[in-house]
Amino acid sequence: MVRIEKDSSELEPEVRPLTDAAHTQQWKSALNILFLNGSVLQFSEEMGIPCLVTSTGPVERIDRIMDLLLGKATTNLYPLIVPLARHFIPKVLLVLKRTEITEVDEERRVAIFVAGILPELEKSRRLLMKAVVDGAFTISEMIAVGIFKSLNDFRNSQIHAALDEGDYEEMVEALQRLEVIQPRLQVSICPKCANFTVTISNCPSITESCPKCGEGWVSEMLYTLKPSFDNLKMKNIDLPLFISSYLRYIVSVKAPLADFQIYPSASVTTDQDSTSAKRVELDVYLPQFNGCIECKVYEDAFAPMTMNRMSSITGRLIQKIESYLALGLENVYFVTNLPDSSADKVQTALQNAIANKEGSIEFGISGVNVDSLLKWLNEISSSISDRFNSDLELRFKEAMSEESLSKNSQNLKLSQ
Repeated sequence: MVRIEKDSSELEPEVRPLTDAAHTQQWKSALNILFLNGSVLQFSEEMGIPCLVTSTGPVERIDRIMDLLLGKATTNLYPLIVPLARHFIPKVLLVLKRTEITEVDEERRVAIFVAGILPELEKSRRLLMKAVVDGAFTISEMIAVGIFKSLNDFRNSQIHAALDEGDYEEMVEALQRLEVIQPRLQVSICPKCANFTVTISNCPSITESCPKCGEGWVSEMLYTLKPSFDNLKMKNIDLPLFISSYLRYIVSVKAPLADFQIYPSASVTTDQDSTSAKRVELDVYLPQFNGCIECKVYEDAFAPMTMNRMSSITGRLIQKIESYLALGLENVYFVTNLPDSSADKVQTALQNAIANKEGSIEFGISGVNVDSLLKWLNEISSSISDRFNSDLELRFKEAMSEESLSKNSQNLKLSQ
């Protein structure tokens, strides 16, 4: 007996914008977000926030300009540091000398040093403020170039993970229109006059050309996911939720009277009464069809399918299939972000690996393609709906036959 301990059906409304996009002709590109692993979207491990970056203009045009801006920043920084060094270093050395001749422990020596240097800092407040203001303007070029390069490198790492550049840019545009993402930071550099801007805002004023010379900007824009969606993305349960919500909707349209059961991100056990019941995690559980849909979104989907990688992927999938056999499942479908060629290789290797295992299970593996995913989901929904409608029609005919027999029996009695 299989018991459902939990599922995440209540979270399906969070992926509603993607379900909306799935029913359009022009905005399906937003669904590519489903094929990006949450770890790939982290700007840094410390932040733990999924981000996307869009690029405008040819980045290669500003390589020389960025080099010039860094040169200016380096040159301007030197005369700013020298006066500060000449002002403070003698005072710091004097305070250090005083602490050295004091025979106290290290902690006490640090306290004496701080107490000695604070009055000197207070006396030089005006000089420090001037240095801070001048420094902000001096290193602004360095900051702008640093941010631009970081955002561009981050964007490239995401593209190399699972998408090509065209699909990536279309995805970001669609997600913004669907209000799944929001802008946070923009940096723009002029390839002609070296003018630049850095804007931190959730509603930046976007201009296409440099106000100084009229040349088109080269820009990088950082987006974050809306709070209602970013947690799902980091847990990589957005794809299972989309699949369940999409199938639930399509089946309800094609078979309105169907009691369709589908459980995304579900935990099930094989035995309700046993204390040693085995818990199995299923991405999308279809109990009425004795099957499930599993989602495997890899961080490095485009990496070459070497023998070692093939063996690693196949080994993990075999472990999952063994769990499915323990549940008594008969069919499973793996949805991955692997290219079709890699997905075909994995399917062949997996088929050969489980050929001699006890029990039988039907399975398939799909690669990264929005249209292919939607086509397959539509086929699944049609199959599910046809089954429900056929069963309903059969029950209706049986009920009509029983009613007809009952009426005939009553008429026979009356005639007698």
